[in-house]
Amino acid sequence: MSEHSVFAFSASPRWISCAGSMAYAENTEEGVDGGVYADEGTAAHALAAACLKFKVPAANSIGVTIEAGKRRFEVTEEFADHVQTYVNDVQRRAIGGYLMIEQRVTLEGVEGFDETNYGTSDAIIALPGYGVVEDLKFGMGEKVYAWEPAKDNSPFAFFNHEESSEVVPNYQLMMYALACLADIRLLIDDPKYILIVINQPRLGHISELRVPIAVLERFAVFAADALSKSMLAMGLGAKAVEAKAEHYLNPGEKQCRWCRALARCPAASAKVQKELSADFDTIETDLPAVAVDPKRLAKAMAAVPFVSDWCRAVMAKANELVAAGTAIIGPDGKPYKFVEGKLGDRKWADEKAAEAALTGVLGDNAYQPKKILTASGAAKVLDKKKTAETWKDVFAPLIKRAAGKPMLVMGSDPRAPFSPAAESDEFEELSE
Repeated sequence: MSEHSVFAFSASPRWISCAGSMAYAENTEEGVDGGVYADEGTAAHALAAACLKFKVPAANSIGVTIEAGKRRFEVTEEFADHVQTYVNDVQRRAIGGYLMIEQRVTLEGVEGFDETNYGTSDAIIALPGYGVVEDLKFGMGEKVYAWEPAKDNSPFAFFNHEESSEVVPNYQLMMYALACLADIRLLIDDPKYILIVINQPRLGHISELRVPIAVLERFAVFAADALSKSMLAMGLGAKAVEAKAEHYLNPGEKQCRWCRALARCPAASAKVQKELSADFDTIETDLPAVAVDPKRLAKAMAAVPFVSDWCRAVMAKANELVAAGTAIIGPDGKPYKFVEGKLGDRKWADEKAAEAALTGVLGDNAYQPKKILTASGAAKVLDKKKTAETWKDVFAPLIKRAAGKPMLVMGSDPRAPFSPAAESDEFEELSE
């Protein structure tokens, strides 16, 4: 069995929602560098798995170097503390049950799938009456949720009694839950539901959703249909899929976020043009007007994350092609080129030589006056295990922080409304 599943569970939000994405080689090739954050997450998963398997604290590994992907990461106290937060949560949930760590699970036996559809789940727990699938997300970017409110056009949703509303479950965790269901049924009789959990310790964020077995079985049919269509698209190839874009390509925020072919996808470009209500042939001289009508503005706001992702993908692809020697002709009729950007900050190449020269000319004026550590700097030094109590009792009361600036978010965001209102120039950028 390959170490890489083409239809990876982690990529299921893309290939389930947009079958045509699998027609692009960028999304199916192996050995692609996922970047430093992906490798850091791999290192965190390795440490967490070792802590759970051997029942040792993460702090025991401080100073140890972990190789992940093309990089090496040293386990710092902060790194270990965050991993331990996840480990503690898994251990708490596993009390009285069966814990499976970094378990390879497959959809073999589920109609529409076979042994090539597999993944490795971070933690699976079988408890009397139900199972738990917990996923560690080690990033510090946006929060990831086990569910989101359903929309009118959501292809898969179910009524969640705890929220009293229709919700869309996290597709990646649903795939893991579906794959581990057979293992859970071997350990416990008649599980009623699977609890899917997202744990982001560096953001202090946990999101969970109780998925009834009947819903999971309905999802199996939905995902199998999506897999069949995606496999067909992969066999047809990009040109054939683009010729039938309305049938195979379905651009959107979730599915386009991690699509490596986003910059050259005609359906994504068409969606951006539609959202901007502008033709790219004239956009450089006639920028689209910002809507002022509340309904149109609400629609434009919903498009901001998708358009931003598309713009980043276009810039990344342009950099890649120009660096490889491909000519991209700009609106000035000339090919884009690289130039030297802003110079970096000035730094002494030889601090000892600079100190000797400065003291010879300036004497004592060569030195900056002593400055007290900033509150943030002091926190990095003192807000650790050994001095945590001192930090909390002595230093925390001496700190003041400016109130957070009002930030525009959707009404479903769980945070309380900001009060009082602020001036428009005090607002932070739009958050998802």
